[in-house]
Amino acid sequence: SDERSPSKFIGTLEKVRKQLIGKSQKAGTELPSATQSFAFGFDLYSGTGALPKPQDVPLLMEQLAIINGLCTVMFKNRIKAISTITRDVFEAETPRGDADAPVEHTRRRRQPARSGRSQNPVGAPSARPGVIGKGALFSKLHFVFEFRAKESALVTILNALSSNSMFIAVTSLTVSKPSPEFVPEAVDSEAELTAPSEFGGVRPSVAAQIETHDLGRSAPICGIKMEIPMDIRLELDVYKFREVAVDSGD
Repeated sequence: SDERSPSKFIGTLEKVRKQLIGKSQKAGTELPSATQSFAFGFDLYSGTGALPKPQDVPLLMEQLAIINGLCTVMFKNRIKAISTITRDVFEAETPRGDADAPVEHTRRRRQPARSGRSQNPVGAPSARPGVIGKGALFSKLHFVFEFRAKESALVTILNALSSNSMFIAVTSLTVSKPSPEFVPEAVDSEAELTAPSEFGGVRPSVAAQIETHDLGRSAPICGIKMEIPMDIRLELDVYKFREVAVDSGD
Protein backbone atom coordinates (compact mmCIF):
# COMPACT_ATOMS: atom_id res chain seq x y z
CA SER A 1 0.00 0.00 0.00
CA ASP A 2 1.10 3.57 -0.64
CA GLU A 3 -1.75 5.17 1.33
CA ARG A 4 -0.53 7.67 3.94
CA SER A 5 -3.75 9.35 5.11
CA PRO A 6 -4.61 8.48 8.77
CA SER A 7 -8.26 9.48 8.32
CA LYS A 8 -8.51 7.32 5.19
CA PHE A 9 -7.25 4.33 7.19
CA ILE A 10 -9.80 4.89 9.98
CA GLY A 11 -12.60 5.10 7.42
CA THR A 12 -11.43 1.91 5.69
CA LEU A 13 -11.07 0.14 9.04
CA GLU A 14 -14.66 0.88 10.07
CA LYS A 15 -15.97 -0.16 6.65
CA VAL A 16 -14.10 -3.48 6.70
CA ARG A 17 -15.03 -4.08 10.34
CA LYS A 18 -18.76 -3.71 9.62
CA GLN A 19 -18.44 -6.03 6.62
CA LEU A 20 -16.72 -8.69 8.72
CA ILE A 21 -19.36 -8.43 11.45
CA GLY A 22 -22.01 -9.00 8.79
CA LYS A 23 -20.14 -12.02 7.43
CA SER A 24 -19.81 -13.48 10.93
CA GLN A 25 -23.53 -13.15 11.53
CA LYS A 26 -24.37 -14.88 8.24
CA ALA A 27 -21.96 -17.71 9.07
CA GLY A 28 -23.32 -18.09 12.60
CA THR A 29 -19.92 -17.26 14.10
CA GLU A 30 -19.99 -15.81 17.59
CA LEU A 31 -17.84 -12.77 18.32
CA PRO A 32 -16.91 -11.54 21.81
CA SER A 33 -19.82 -10.23 23.89
CA ALA A 34 -19.40 -6.66 22.61
CA THR A 35 -19.91 -7.72 18.99
CA GLN A 36 -20.43 -4.27 17.50
CA SER A 37 -17.18 -3.00 19.05
CA PHE A 38 -14.97 -5.97 18.16
CA ALA A 39 -11.92 -4.41 16.52
CA PHE A 40 -10.44 -7.48 14.73
CA GLY A 41 -6.97 -6.71 16.07
CA PHE A 42 -7.11 -2.91 15.70
CA ASP A 43 -8.13 -1.99 19.25
CA LEU A 44 -5.76 1.01 19.20
CA TYR A 45 -7.90 2.77 16.59
CA SER A 46 -11.43 1.36 16.43
CA GLY A 47 -13.73 3.66 18.41
CA THR A 48 -10.88 5.34 20.29
CA GLY A 49 -10.53 8.51 18.22
CA ALA A 50 -6.78 7.90 17.90
CA LEU A 51 -5.10 8.40 14.54
CA PRO A 52 -1.99 6.55 13.37
CA LYS A 53 1.10 8.33 12.13
CA PRO A 54 1.19 8.87 8.34
CA GLN A 55 4.30 6.67 8.00
CA ASP A 56 2.45 3.81 9.74
CA VAL A 57 -0.62 3.91 7.49
CA PRO A 58 0.76 1.85 4.54
CA LEU A 59 1.59 -1.14 6.74
CA LEU A 60 -1.65 -0.82 8.71
CA MET A 61 -3.60 -0.92 5.45
CA GLU A 62 -1.76 -4.11 4.49
CA GLN A 63 -2.48 -5.70 7.87
CA LEU A 64 -6.14 -4.77 7.52
CA ALA A 65 -6.33 -6.35 4.06
CA ILE A 66 -4.66 -9.53 5.36
CA ILE A 67 -6.97 -9.86 8.39
CA ASN A 68 -9.95 -9.27 6.12
CA GLY A 69 -8.82 -12.14 3.89
CA LEU A 70 -8.07 -14.49 6.79
CA CYS A 71 -11.39 -13.80 8.53
CA THR A 72 -13.24 -14.38 5.28
CA VAL A 73 -11.69 -17.86 5.09
CA MET A 74 -12.75 -18.53 8.70
CA PHE A 75 -16.34 -17.38 8.18
CA LYS A 76 -16.67 -19.24 4.90
CA ASN A 77 -15.93 -22.45 6.79
CA ARG A 78 -18.44 -21.55 9.52
CA ILE A 79 -16.27 -21.60 12.61
CA LYS A 80 -18.28 -21.47 15.82
CA ALA A 81 -16.65 -18.45 17.47
CA ILE A 82 -13.65 -16.09 17.45
CA SER A 83 -12.27 -14.88 20.78
CA THR A 84 -9.15 -12.89 19.82
CA ILE A 85 -7.18 -11.70 16.80
CA THR A 86 -3.63 -10.46 17.32
CA ARG A 87 -1.37 -8.66 14.84
CA ASP A 88 2.16 -7.23 14.99
CA VAL A 89 1.75 -3.89 16.77
CA PHE A 90 4.74 -2.12 15.26
CA GLU A 91 3.53 1.44 15.85
CA ALA A 92 4.60 1.66 19.50
CA GLU A 93 8.23 0.78 18.79
CA THR A 94 9.18 2.23 15.43
CA PRO A 95 12.96 2.35 14.88
CA ARG A 96 14.04 5.77 13.65
CA GLY A 97 15.90 4.35 10.70
CA ASP A 98 12.80 2.53 9.49
CA ALA A 99 10.24 5.23 10.17
CA ASP A 100 9.94 6.17 6.52
CA ALA A 101 10.98 2.86 5.02
CA PRO A 102 8.84 2.00 1.99
CA VAL A 103 6.24 -0.68 2.59
CA GLU A 104 5.59 -1.18 -1.08
CA HIS A 105 7.73 -3.76 -2.85
CA THR A 106 10.87 -2.21 -4.30
CA ARG A 107 11.87 -2.95 -7.89
CA ARG A 108 15.53 -3.57 -8.54
CA ARG A 109 17.54 -4.89 -11.43
CA ARG A 110 19.43 -8.09 -11.20
CA GLN A 111 23.17 -7.42 -11.07
CA PRO A 112 25.80 -9.97 -12.14
CA ALA A 113 27.79 -11.48 -9.30
CA ARG A 114 31.22 -10.00 -8.80
CA SER A 115 34.13 -12.38 -8.55
CA GLY A 116 35.65 -12.83 -5.12
CA ARG A 117 32.51 -11.58 -3.26
CA SER A 118 29.89 -13.84 -1.73
CA GLN A 119 26.24 -13.08 -2.44
CA ASN A 120 23.68 -13.13 0.37
CA PRO A 121 20.34 -14.23 -1.18
CA VAL A 122 18.33 -13.12 1.84
CA GLY A 123 19.95 -9.87 2.90
CA ALA A 124 19.63 -8.06 6.20
CA PRO A 125 16.22 -8.39 7.86
CA SER A 126 14.37 -5.21 8.74
CA ALA A 127 13.88 -4.25 12.39
CA ARG A 128 10.28 -3.39 11.54
CA PRO A 129 7.73 -6.16 10.78
CA GLY A 130 6.45 -6.17 7.23
CA VAL A 131 9.20 -3.97 5.80
CA ILE A 132 11.61 -5.57 3.36
CA GLY A 133 15.10 -4.73 4.62
CA LYS A 134 17.89 -3.44 2.44
CA GLY A 135 19.12 -6.28 0.23
CA ALA A 136 16.49 -8.69 1.59
CA LEU A 137 14.16 -10.72 -0.60
CA PHE A 138 11.18 -10.90 1.74
CA SER A 139 9.59 -9.87 5.01
CA LYS A 140 6.67 -11.28 6.98
CA LEU A 141 3.80 -10.26 9.23
CA HIS A 142 2.69 -12.41 12.16
CA PHE A 143 -0.93 -13.02 13.20
CA VAL A 144 -2.61 -15.07 15.93
CA PHE A 145 -6.22 -16.30 15.81
CA GLU A 146 -7.99 -17.91 18.75
CA PHE A 147 -11.28 -19.48 17.76
CA ARG A 148 -13.60 -22.46 18.21
CA ALA A 149 -14.39 -24.89 15.40
CA LYS A 150 -14.97 -28.54 14.62
CA GLU A 151 -12.20 -30.74 13.28
CA SER A 152 -13.59 -30.82 9.74
CA ALA A 153 -13.71 -27.01 9.63
CA LEU A 154 -10.11 -26.75 10.88
CA VAL A 155 -8.86 -29.13 8.18
CA THR A 156 -10.69 -27.18 5.48
CA ILE A 157 -9.29 -23.89 6.81
CA LEU A 158 -5.71 -25.19 6.76
CA ASN A 159 -6.15 -26.38 3.17
CA ALA A 160 -7.63 -23.00 2.20
CA LEU A 161 -4.69 -21.16 3.75
CA SER A 162 -2.17 -23.32 1.90
CA SER A 163 -3.84 -22.60 -1.45
CA ASN A 164 -4.56 -18.93 -0.74
CA SER A 165 -3.32 -16.19 -3.06
CA MET A 166 -1.36 -14.84 -0.07
CA PHE A 167 1.81 -16.76 0.86
CA ILE A 168 0.87 -18.10 4.31
CA ALA A 169 2.92 -20.34 6.61
CA VAL A 170 1.36 -21.79 9.76
CA THR A 171 3.93 -21.48 12.57
CA SER A 172 1.97 -22.93 15.48
CA LEU A 173 -1.27 -24.84 15.99
CA THR A 174 -2.65 -25.64 19.44
CA VAL A 175 -5.85 -27.61 19.84
CA SER A 176 -7.75 -28.46 23.00
CA LYS A 177 -11.15 -30.07 23.38
CA PRO A 178 -13.23 -29.92 26.58
CA SER A 179 -14.65 -33.22 27.82
CA PRO A 180 -18.31 -33.10 28.83
CA GLU A 181 -19.76 -34.87 31.81
CA PHE A 182 -22.07 -37.62 30.59
CA VAL A 183 -23.48 -38.33 34.06
CA PRO A 184 -24.46 -36.11 36.99
CA GLU A 185 -21.99 -35.57 39.78
CA ALA A 186 -22.10 -38.61 42.02
CA VAL A 187 -20.95 -36.93 45.22
CA ASP A 188 -20.46 -33.44 46.52
CA SER A 189 -17.33 -34.08 48.54
CA GLU A 190 -14.71 -36.64 49.46
CA ALA A 191 -16.37 -37.02 52.87
CA GLU A 192 -19.67 -37.96 51.24
CA LEU A 193 -17.88 -40.46 49.01
CA THR A 194 -16.43 -42.36 51.97
CA ALA A 195 -19.42 -41.97 54.29
CA PRO A 196 -21.07 -45.28 55.35
CA SER A 197 -24.29 -46.11 53.57
CA GLU A 198 -27.44 -47.26 55.31
CA PHE A 199 -26.74 -50.81 54.11
CA GLY A 200 -23.24 -50.87 55.48
CA GLY A 201 -19.90 -50.32 53.76
CA VAL A 202 -19.22 -47.16 51.75
CA ARG A 203 -21.10 -45.49 48.94
CA PRO A 204 -20.58 -46.93 45.44
CA SER A 205 -17.75 -45.40 43.44
CA VAL A 206 -18.30 -42.92 40.64
CA ALA A 207 -17.22 -45.53 38.09
CA ALA A 208 -19.83 -47.96 39.38
CA GLN A 209 -22.54 -45.32 39.08
CA ILE A 210 -21.47 -44.60 35.51
CA GLU A 211 -21.79 -48.28 34.63
CA THR A 212 -25.33 -48.43 35.98
CA HIS A 213 -26.45 -45.09 34.52
CA ASP A 214 -29.11 -45.74 31.87
CA LEU A 215 -28.79 -43.44 28.83
CA GLY A 216 -31.45 -45.25 26.84
CA ARG A 217 -31.11 -47.37 23.72
CA SER A 218 -31.15 -44.48 21.22
CA ALA A 219 -29.08 -41.94 23.16
CA PRO A 220 -26.04 -40.97 21.00
CA ILE A 221 -22.73 -40.79 22.82
CA CYS A 222 -20.24 -40.29 19.97
CA GLY A 223 -19.97 -39.57 16.26
CA ILE A 224 -19.99 -36.50 14.03
CA LYS A 225 -23.29 -35.21 15.36
CA MET A 226 -21.98 -35.32 18.91
CA GLU A 227 -18.62 -33.74 18.09
CA ILE A 228 -17.65 -30.95 20.44
CA PRO A 229 -16.00 -27.88 18.81
CA MET A 230 -12.32 -27.51 19.67
CA ASP A 231 -10.58 -24.48 21.13
CA ILE A 232 -7.89 -23.55 18.58
CA ARG A 233 -4.94 -21.18 18.66
CA LEU A 234 -3.54 -20.66 15.16
CA GLU A 235 -0.37 -18.64 14.58
CA LEU A 236 0.76 -17.83 11.07
CA ASP A 237 3.11 -15.68 9.03
CA VAL A 238 2.09 -13.88 5.85
CA TYR A 239 5.09 -13.24 3.59
CA LYS A 240 5.84 -10.30 1.35
CA PHE A 241 8.37 -10.67 -1.45
CA ARG A 242 10.48 -8.11 -3.25
CA GLU A 243 9.68 -7.66 -6.92
CA VAL A 244 12.67 -7.99 -9.20
CA ALA A 245 12.73 -6.42 -12.64
CA VAL A 246 14.84 -8.40 -15.10
CA ASP A 247 16.32 -6.80 -18.19
CA SER A 248 15.42 -8.47 -21.46
CA GLY A 249 19.12 -9.11 -22.19
CA ASP A 250 19.75 -11.02 -18.93
